Amino acid sequence: MGLVYMLSINTLERFSEKKEHKKPDLKNLKTFLMGFEFEKSARIVCYDNLSECVVVLDKNTTKEVSNDFISKDVRLYRYDLTLGIVEIEPDVYFDANSLQRDVGFSYTIYKNGVGEQIIVQNNKKIYDFSDYFNGVVVYNNLEELKASKEALSFEVLK
Repeated sequence: MGLVYMLSINTLERFSEKKEHKKPDLKNLKTFLMGFEFEKSARIVCYDNLSECVVVLDKNTTKEVSNDFISKDVRLYRYDLTLGIVEIEPDVYFDANSLQRDVGFSYTIYKNGVGEQIIVQNNKKIYDFSDYFNGVVVYNNLEELKASKEALSFEVLK
């Protein structure tokens, strides 16, 4: 009976945590988005010179969120095995009135928990969203990220 009680309390706590929707930051962005109810995808989009951020669930804008987790000097990258670190532009976003917005940052996660494979440079830190299993990895600079990716590539190719 105690075991059943403990399991039900643990499940209830996890359910409550998922529904809280704390403020987003780059370390908890995946968890933050997975806390919403959606069928296919959840996306956070910051536009108009990063002055506004919204959560988009299954292509429907649902909620404005704080933009204080992202700086005006944010840059987005992908890691390519042959090209190395490549700077990218954020995806396009059309608002509820079908107007294209000037996107400065966006990140999408899908129902299966897999998110976009991006690298974010924000406030002199590097946030690597490309690891499927370990969550966001934070580096101090792009050189550190590159060394880590090259070491991983070397291990895989061995």
